[in-house]
Amino acid sequence: MQRAFGRAHNNLLGTLNKIYPGKLILSFNTSAIHNKIIRKMARINVPNPTNPVNNKQGPYMCVPFGKALSNVSVVNTVTKALHIR
Repeated sequence: MQRAFGRAHNNLLGTLNKIYPGKLILSFNTSAIHNKIIRKMARINVPNPTNPVNNKQGPYMCVPFGKALSNVSVVNTVTKALHIR
């Protein structure tokens, strides 16, 4: 199944290259990007061990913009979405 998805992905990129010749086409694995961002945020936002009252969340807040990390919870971090219309 993974090989089939890989072939379909490559076929799609090939077709897009034919439709838009000379243009840069970037393909991202959003799941991998989200996981890396979440791990980095959790590492940076470690709760303060000297404050026993509030030891569940770290001192920083995450404010994702647009679709980045929408509907994603981050360990030890308060999140608030920012929407601009």
